[in-house]
Amino acid sequence: GLWVDNQRRYESLFISDRKTLIHDFSRGGWRTVGVMPQIAFEWPEGKYFGYEKVYSASDLGYAGPRFDYVTMPDQYTLSTFHQRELASRERAPVMAEIALVSSHLPWTPLPKIVAWEEVKNGEIFFKAKHPLGSTNLANSNHMRTNYVQAISYELEVLKSFITKVLRENTLMIILGDHQPVPVVSGTPLSYDVPVHIISSDPKLL
Repeated sequence: GLWVDNQRRYESLFISDRKTLIHDFSRGGWRTVGVMPQIAFEWPEGKYFGYEKVYSASDLGYAGPRFDYVTMPDQYTLSTFHQRELASRERAPVMAEIALVSSHLPWTPLPKIVAWEEVKNGEIFFKAKHPLGSTNLANSNHMRTNYVQAISYELEVLKSFITKVLRENTLMIILGDHQPVPVVSGTPLSYDVPVHIISSDPKLL
């Protein structure tokens, strides 16, 4: 691990030859994939991490509506990742880092969860979406309600993906990247975030 707490350290890291966890998996014979649905522009830093394949927003082929800041529902991202990387039985093991974004501010509107076989190219989300709620950051009650609903969506999608789509020999680490805004979480903010480690195989855990 390397603590990166300012812009200079960030920029220095990307011109260094320091290896990452992604490189470790690649050397071990794994296919390494980054799935980044919010990346809509050039991302030169992505080369540093060493992914064999990076899926940006344009690579994922989404044909549905945006959800404010969110380019596509997380159910679509997970479905497309599975189809392109996991569905084949004849493949190397896959290590993937997937950025889930449906729980990002402003947390409204939210997609509805559909059957996995209905996801397809994402057009179904033109109708499978909840109405727009309040996005007034000054209204803490509305913001907290929106946040809880977004996190509930996230966990339900992940539960469905894990139980209905993934194979048994899978290890999933679900990591929050930061706290929500102070209007939701209060102050002072810490760096603490929840981590879930999930597998049906006790040996993997």
